Amino acid sequence: LDDDQGDTPQRKAMHWMCTDPNVNSIEHTEKLQRYVLGVLFYATNMVPNDYAEEPSPWLKADNWITNAHSCDWMGVVCDDKKEIVSIDLERNRLSGKLPLELAIIGNKFKTLDFTSNLLHMKGMKDYDCFKSFTSMETLLMDDNYLYHKNGLPEQFRHMTNLEKLRLSYNLFEGVLESGENPVLGAMPKLTHLEIESNFISGTMPAAIGNLENLVYLYMRRNNMSYNLDF
Repeated sequence: LDDDQGDTPQRKAMHWMCTDPNVNSIEHTEKLQRYVLGVLFYATNMVPNDYAEEPSPWLKADNWITNAHSCDWMGVVCDDKKEIVSIDLERNRLSGKLPLELAIIGNKFKTLDFTSNLLHMKGMKDYDCFKSFTSMETLLMDDNYLYHKNGLPEQFRHMTNLEKLRLSYNLFEGVLESGENPVLGAMPKLTHLEIESNFISGTMPAAIGNLENLVYLYMRRNNMSYNLDF
């Protein structure tokens, strides 16, 4: 849990859990959820990146890193089994990047909202947590610093149940969809797509014309040449 950088988010989360005298009595699923949320907190709270050299703490963190059940932490929504299905941390000054540990419980997620934060993700492995989001229906990450040089990250194609995707005001560039990177083509349930104000180039991909459920498309302020003859 340690590396050349010193304490990691993983180490901090594990240390926090181990200092809880009641940790052994906590139900297994709740242990996992507390650990994952702990890593998320430490990976995105006051963590500098290329666009936030001295980030401020989270704006709000009610019940985070406390003995409260994870379902009672601010922005967290659980189902009747007390399993996390939604996290809403919009406009909460998150920096750093989303940790891979989200994949531990990611197959239960229905909604993630990280709109208007300071998240910066750019390496291919930075997006690996998205591979587990197979039940995701709504992903809102507009107004951050997400980067990928070849359109959307290929890891997004695992979100086959996605209905709403908002990625406006980020740093995505390159061709939006290609035969080697059929991300949108893997989202047949998509009804809402926003990728305004990025650096996407090329033409309108034919895959968009094949999205039979799509009713909202917002893609202005890119470097694309629009050919609507699907």
